[in-house]
Amino acid sequence: MEKNAEMLMPTNLLQSFSAPESAQFNFDTNETLTVERIIKATFANPDRRKFAQSKVNSTNLPLYPDNIDPEALIQRIMTEMPRALQRFTEQKIQPHDTSKLKPAVDKTQ
Repeated sequence: MEKNAEMLMPTNLLQSFSAPESAQFNFDTNETLTVERIIKATFANPDRRKFAQSKVNSTNLPLYPDNIDPEALIQRIMTEMPRALQRFTEQKIQPHDTSKLKPAVDKTQ
C-alpha cells in the first residue's frame, strides 16, 4: 500500500472533489473526464438501476448494490490505486477529442 495517497495526487485532482454530488456529466461541454466525476455522474444517473446485474462467465454480478457509497468508492480508489488514478488524470481525456482515433475512423460523426 502507498505511504500517503494524497502526496501522490495532483493538486487539481484533489480540488476537483468539491463538485456537487448530484451533477451528471455534461457531454455537451468538452470538460476533462476524471474518475471522481465519472463515479458521481454514474451514481447521479436516474437510469443506473435499469439493468440490475451483469453476467460474467455464468456469474451474475450486481451493478448497483445499495451498500456502495460514491464518496467511499472515490476514497478507496485514491488509497488503493493512487498511481492508476494519477495516470488516468494525466491522460486529460476529453469527450470531443478525436486525436487518438485511428485514421480510418470518420471523425465528423
